[in-house]
Amino acid sequence: MKPVLLFFALTVFAFNSSFSQGSRLSSKHSSCVANNITTVSYLQPLDEHSFCLLYGRIKNLTFDSDRLNESKCAVTRGGFSAQQVKMLMELMHFESSRLEFAKYAYAYVCDRGVYAIVKEAFTFSLSGDELDNYIRRSDVKTQNLRLTTLD
Repeated sequence: MKPVLLFFALTVFAFNSSFSQGSRLSSKHSSCVANNITTVSYLQPLDEHSFCLLYGRIKNLTFDSDRLNESKCAVTRGGFSAQQVKMLMELMHFESSRLEFAKYAYAYVCDRGVYAIVKEAFTFSLSGDELDNYIRRSDVKTQNLRLTTLD
């Protein structure tokens, strides 16, 4: 098995294992939200079965803050598609939670070219504009980082 595929397989295994435990966030889960990883590249999104399990777990959480934290932890552990991010955003009741998650998930999504689809989950167009600005700034920072490391 090639190293990249092995890494992805281990990531999915770790992701599935972490969500088979109770529905509340453990200290292990809450610490993953504090990690500040700026860019991660995944080859493919989470498989449909694993995503359905995750979706159900997050949907059953009572508070928006728990849904946001659980979604952040999940996206940190494995690749997601823009469509999957949008679906998780739609579970959140507050626009601010949706926007925060959309910004956070951008670093982990495997199909950034179609990320504009997540704006459909917003109630207000201003949130979509704010996400666009965030993505532009993020892409410029990533580009500058690449140029700096080439020098």
